Amino acid sequence: MCQHNIPHPGDFYLSTFGEFLVAIDNIWVGRPHYAPRPIGSLAGLGASLRLRQGPYNALDKDVSLVREVIDHGLINDISSNSSPDSANLAIHLTHPVELDEKYRVVVWNEDGTLCMWGQENTVFEVDNASWYLKLPSSLPNPLIFAVAYDGVRLGTWWYSTWCDVLHQNNAQHPREVAALLRWFQLPILSDRWLSHIQQFSHDYGGSILPVWLSDDSSPIGLRWSVVDDHWLAAVRMLFKSWRPNDMDARKVVSQLGGTSEVPEELLMRTAWRLLRVDPLLMGKVYNGPKNLDRERGRNKIY
Repeated sequence: MCQHNIPHPGDFYLSTFGEFLVAIDNIWVGRPHYAPRPIGSLAGLGASLRLRQGPYNALDKDVSLVREVIDHGLINDISSNSSPDSANLAIHLTHPVELDEKYRVVVWNEDGTLCMWGQENTVFEVDNASWYLKLPSSLPNPLIFAVAYDGVRLGTWWYSTWCDVLHQNNAQHPREVAALLRWFQLPILSDRWLSHIQQFSHDYGGSILPVWLSDDSSPIGLRWSVVDDHWLAAVRMLFKSWRPNDMDARKVVSQLGGTSEVPEELLMRTAWRLLRVDPLLMGKVYNGPKNLDRERGRNKIY
């Protein structure tokens, strides 16, 4: 099995034994058991699920169980067809859902634009566990789809070319792109797209890192989950080889440190947030701003 979709965490079971640990994103999921049992909640960000002999200094290579763990959530499949006047979109859900005014279909297009449709601006036809929508024929090439309720993502579907959103003019707005990558919960750790996400993260790290570590409201007007260990592990992997320059470090400190005018408080808040990801990342950021203005209290940091 190469992939595993996890709309419900309890759907995946593992039966094995020995002194091993099950790990994903270098997060320990638990030890295997003699009898089948739920493996627990997984992030679904595209990382592989592996069997590892102990947490430290394992002599043997990890045993790959699943190449990538992805999470489509509520969406089972999507199909579409176009005519000169309109585009017909069919969203097939994992189970019937009673539609109300808080549901939205969110689409991220190849040119970077974001479209949202609800009952007030389009017609939904519901047939058991499928929704049918008529969209404008002028819609730019849609690559990523989501179903949301009151701004909270319930499921995501993407085409294999979804990473093309990074290669358009979207780089002019890296914070918004970073927010969308986080909200859609795309498979950013999958081997198929990891190099593209790493390059984007390294090019615009000073703008992206605060967005990915913040528990504040999303800058795109949608609601996301709080930062957890699985998300922090993904950020750690993506920024492992990042080398922030002076401007990157300034951005991170100013945006993660809050609004305090007291330099010590600003630096302390930034330090705690970075430590949750990786002490080495904190060190790299703090060694970046070597020429900060003493009058502003941001002295040289070692």
